[in-house]
Amino acid sequence: MSANAAAEVAARLRVIRDRAATRAPVAAATAAGKAGETMVKMVLQLRTHEAGTPTPSPKGAPPAKVSGDMARSVQRVPTALAGVGRAVTMWGPTVIYGPVHEYGATVTARNFPQLGNPEVGFFGPQVKIPKRPFMAPSTRRLIESGMWTRVTGTAFVAALET
Repeated sequence: MSANAAAEVAARLRVIRDRAATRAPVAAATAAGKAGETMVKMVLQLRTHEAGTPTPSPKGAPPAKVSGDMARSVQRVPTALAGVGRAVTMWGPTVIYGPVHEYGATVTARNFPQLGNPEVGFFGPQVKIPKRPFMAPSTRRLIESGMWTRVTGTAFVAALET
């Protein structure tokens, strides 16, 4: 191999190294975020029911859609480089009751003697809302299906090549 060819190979390898440390992890994390956002929105629309009626979701299953507001609120934050070869992204619902469904909660009336309203009824001074996780199951579905590996790997390699 000539000295000129060796220098070209070394220069090309430096470009790949630099992309693997910066551009490629951002591309992979962005792809993961898009896939995660899409999967959460899909999971949140698996079951539906009318406001004021009992949820058809089995215990521990994702919440059933009433208005679709929670699914529509799911957003991704921009991906950020978090060090050499590392990038982070996040996604999730922006509605205030998203974490209540994911983790469960006990809601206590503060300004009124009981919770509820005339349209759907009254529930008493305190209501225990069971866990209806949707974020963790969505991520699990992505990983178990192999989609997580496919989208992140494809994005990483594409960023090395461009």
